[in-house]
Amino acid sequence: MTVLELTQLTHWTMINSGPLEAPIEGVYVGDLLSYVMGNAKPQQAWVTMQTHQNVIAIASLKEFSVLILIDGNSMDEEALQSARDNDISILVSPLPAYETIQKLVQLGL
Repeated sequence: MTVLELTQLTHWTMINSGPLEAPIEGVYVGDLLSYVMGNAKPQQAWVTMQTHQNVIAIASLKEFSVLILIDGNSMDEEALQSARDNDISILVSPLPAYETIQKLVQLGL
């Protein structure tokens, strides 16, 4: 599945558009940034509640296909500018973490 396909299937809000044809090769869920940095894999979708600029740095470093923010969370302008600069796709799920993960599992991720 690609970022564009995920966006179309979920109707979650895209607050920053990176490469829409980027493949998503699984999902990583976590909010402890050092743990994410040490354990996540490239081309995953990262589900988190974190919304600050450090999240963008890790998403870029780990080469995530898409960042998914839960609970309708958004990012401040500084973090969004960093996402634009680093070409990171960001989706906002209105659902809590558990339900967001359920949706991703239902979609085969």
